[in-house]
Amino acid sequence: MPTQELQNIRSNIGGCVLTNGFFSTSKDIKVAQQFIVDAEDNDEFKVIMFEIVVNPSELKSAIFVDIDQYQRTNGENEILFNVGSIFKIQNVAHDSDLNGWKIQMEATDECAPEIEHRIESMRNKFQNASINLLFGRLLMDMHQ
Repeated sequence: MPTQELQNIRSNIGGCVLTNGFFSTSKDIKVAQQFIVDAEDNDEFKVIMFEIVVNPSELKSAIFVDIDQYQRTNGENEILFNVGSIFKIQNVAHDSDLNGWKIQMEATDECAPEIEHRIESMRNKFQNASINLLFGRLLMDMHQ
């Protein structure tokens, strides 16, 4: 992750982030660690591990699916979150065991009304704009 993006997240604890693409995760920490084992922190990029709590019974807008059964290579325990999934940042800390940063988040609907309000405001402002332009503008406004 770019260093500046990590700084933005660190200064937004308690706030929400919106995914701007599909977000692939694993229920198995050992699988997740395989993706960062050779990565190293430097001035431009930081090693990141997301730890996500999901309570499906409390979510209305987050769409995610266990896709492990649909893959040729089983065992990744992969969960795929849809574009526009919202997460509340719980904590950000350096983890010496990972030799990188751990970002703890929770899937949430908490910020959905604010995001919907921003989209509606932009839709009114840019009435003839495409949905891609509106979504891009929303991400810019949210510093994504």
